[in-house]
Amino acid sequence: MTVGTVSANRTAPVFRTAPELTHQLRRVIDLFPKITGRALEIPADRAEPVNLALVYAFAAHTVEMARGALALYAAGLPFAAVPVMRTAMECAMTAAWLSVAPEQTRSFLYAGAVDRRKALNDMAALRLVDVEEALAEARELVTELKADETDAGRLIRLRMEELAGGAALHVDYRVLSGLSHPSPLMADEWLEQVEQSAAAPLGLGFRERPGLTPAWTTAGLGILLCMVVHAETALDSILPKPRAQSQLRTLARQLGISDTIRLAEDSAGTTADAPPESAGRGQREAKAERPARTPRQQSYDGRAAARGRGRPTH
Repeated sequence: MTVGTVSANRTAPVFRTAPELTHQLRRVIDLFPKITGRALEIPADRAEPVNLALVYAFAAHTVEMARGALALYAAGLPFAAVPVMRTAMECAMTAAWLSVAPEQTRSFLYAGAVDRRKALNDMAALRLVDVEEALAEARELVTELKADETDAGRLIRLRMEELAGGAALHVDYRVLSGLSHPSPLMADEWLEQVEQSAAAPLGLGFRERPGLTPAWTTAGLGILLCMVVHAETALDSILPKPRAQSQLRTLARQLGISDTIRLAEDSAGTTADAPPESAGRGQREAKAERPARTPRQQSYDGRAAARGRGRPTH
């Protein structure tokens, strides 16, 4: 769940419990204003000045999603925080990607222009509102940026894969996606094993609350903390004068993750980061705590679909 490369002196994460992770998450959220300040100076090496604005926007949204997730956790709604975590991961990784691949800025903008054109075309076809002027502008922008099109500009999976350690991270992203959209995996969290009977021929009952274990919810906090650290590192690292480098590096090392963001091609011969132990262990324990299911039950089970019949969409 982290981006970067493993250092030779990597240590196990210092923070392992939910209260510890929550405390550190609040600390790194409070660090963000120090990085942004009142104004952001455009670095001289940014060929596309808008690159810094995009990195800032996605770092800021990652921090905002972290605030929202903490509020949901405090309200006893960790499952409701999963889609928020997914958004935070997508924004953090896009900020990281743009920070080390500024030449991809126009490609990213092209993908956004195409999406806008499609939406406006649909609105025009349905005659919901007059969008002709906006549609003309979108078409013009698509034409202007077409030469800069790349697959990574539109696909989060490829952005992650272009980052050192990002391919492994995308696996976690797919799990979060499966728990954020209507899917067998999501449905499974609302079902529980019961004794088979005439009233419950499948041996499944309904849960009043989702079935995420404490270990899983603690892992979620670990993921979220790593994403905020990466997002803030992405922004701070491209400023002419970094403003929170020392604090972010210290926290990254305490988490057991890399304190730098690199492209995968720049990290040949190194080993990609594994998830922080507190997060990875939590996911493994969460799986271990699941009761065994009969073959018939598994045919209705989200994990059965994920093992072979489910088709990843991200």
